[in-house]
Amino acid sequence: MSIPFLKAGILLAWLVAAGTLRAQTVYRVEPGQDYRPILNRLQPGDELVFLPGTHEYSASFRLEGTAKAPITLRGQRDPSGKLPEVRWTHRGRNLWEVRGQHLVIRDLVLHNPNHYAVRVGEAAHLTLDNVTIRDSGAGLSANQASVHALQIRNCRFLGNRETDLYIGVHEGNHRPRAPQITNFLLEGTVIDGSGHQPGSTAQRGIQMKHDVQGTVRQNFMIHTRDPCVHAFGIVDGDTGRRQVIENNILVRVCNRVILLDGGHVTLHGNLVLGGTAGGIEARVRNLPYEARVCDGLVITDNLIAANRGRGDLRLPSPIRDPLIRGNRIYHSPGEPALVNLPQGPEVYDNRIEEASPALLETLEALRQRVPSNQAVQETIEAMKTNRPQNQQQLIELLQRLL
Repeated sequence: MSIPFLKAGILLAWLVAAGTLRAQTVYRVEPGQDYRPILNRLQPGDELVFLPGTHEYSASFRLEGTAKAPITLRGQRDPSGKLPEVRWTHRGRNLWEVRGQHLVIRDLVLHNPNHYAVRVGEAAHLTLDNVTIRDSGAGLSANQASVHALQIRNCRFLGNRETDLYIGVHEGNHRPRAPQITNFLLEGTVIDGSGHQPGSTAQRGIQMKHDVQGTVRQNFMIHTRDPCVHAFGIVDGDTGRRQVIENNILVRVCNRVILLDGGHVTLHGNLVLGGTAGGIEARVRNLPYEARVCDGLVITDNLIAANRGRGDLRLPSPIRDPLIRGNRIYHSPGEPALVNLPQGPEVYDNRIEEASPALLETLEALRQRVPSNQAVQETIEAMKTNRPQNQQQLIELLQRLL
């Protein structure tokens, strides 16, 4: 070893011993072991690793990592590739109640049949990556305290009874001391409501409540009981905030596929397919804090097909300052396409034709299966690179998911 490296090693050892730097620690927990005492000891840079098997404890915790040394809770796969599961099957508690900052949760299955799998309290820079939340009373909520930079990537929500993602509070900034939700991201995630438990009353894919600043992009959602995406918009457009919903594939919903209860929302490049009560709908509800509720909508370059009941694209009138451009609509035979489309110089090039039998057959086949996250991302990347210009190209794109 060279003298400079030797001196550096001695200095590092001295700093660690002196407490100036701290050695990062990896804790491993066996199935059946109570991991909660370890949670209380985690420091910046530490990892808690759940070994293969089932871990059955609920926990409420606050973890304080740093930008350079986040705290990580993660699973270790068994030899077959199966992820460990953390669950709480008794009544009366959420599985995990999480607070803190610079925390990463990844490579786990979370399960709580009676309540939330995850409830997020006051937090910043919280990331869920490759987490499956399955067969729970509800998925994840962030509606109790302010949350900045909650990012959910490459996850799966399967068969949860109520809404998979509940983000924000209904009254938005009009509630005194309301929680502020900023820089929220849902990306690369699959939501499948086909196996949701009996008793569901409002099983949506995601609700972004009023004044949540967030982006929902490159996700696949299917078989939700209520809308895949229910966005409440930004009440005060002068803030410059928007809710952005882009490049998602949304299929076979027992309701409208995308429902907007507010303005300053961008819908771009989505596939909106097979809703039983409509495709994209915006509505004015006339509540006191929802004045000018649907102003500033941007609805561009979406492919909207085979939605029944209330129209593929249904918008209230009037909407101030809309941009509605380049949408392609393939309506089911005998079903309405455009309903109450506003007029104006920024409403143009929205094309309509009847869906072909081949497209309807492809959609029916797609309803019978849920693709992998990898297949979804490959399909969405193909869609972004070469956006379908006709029904045959749309069929070829969807066949990537079959």
